[in-house]
Amino acid sequence: YLPENHTSMGLTLTYLGNCYRELGEYEKSREFLEQGLKIKKKHFDDNHRRIGWVLFHLANTYKALGHQQEAQKLFDNVLKIYTSYSDEGNIEAAHLLRDMAEIYFGKNQLDDAENLIKRSAKILQDHNHVEAYKSLETLGDIYSKKSLQLSHVHNIQESQNLKLEALETFNQALKIAEKYFPNSIHIERIQSKIKTIEKEKIY
Repeated sequence: YLPENHTSMGLTLTYLGNCYRELGEYEKSREFLEQGLKIKKKHFDDNHRRIGWVLFHLANTYKALGHQQEAQKLFDNVLKIYTSYSDEGNIEAAHLLRDMAEIYFGKNQLDDAENLIKRSAKILQDHNHVEAYKSLETLGDIYSKKSLQLSHVHNIQESQNLKLEALETFNQALKIAEKYFPNSIHIERIQSKIKTIEKEKIY
């Protein structure tokens, strides 16, 4: 049994909030995440990475609810908090870098997103960490989005080059996912992205 305001209760509430968001129950997600944040703030100052972590997930829930302005304010706050920890070179820093990359991806600041996610992937790969596939998948998403944008301005050759990089990166992510998560939804998702690229004409 844990006291009502124990820090582990804040962690549990945050995980529950994430689960409800994945299930599409966004109001329940918001409720649990806000409760988790309230508890975390009793134990950590506003610029601590643990606060940033809850804010990141709460921002994603606000975004899912269509509250774009509130979500962007939280994402900006997360970026400020995480920047202080992003140069540590450990596994936790790799996770923070990936979260930051996803925020910049959502803002369409793709060069910033690419730089951050490459750092995240390198740390995780150097440690042979299972979550390297997540960072590689995000990198593939960035290459794909860059390729699409270049195709719209008729820079076909560079667009095709980025498409090939996306394909290679997704295949790297798939190899890791197959090793640790056979027959999982992660494999299906990455395979779907690979098939989408392969269906398109690559010169």
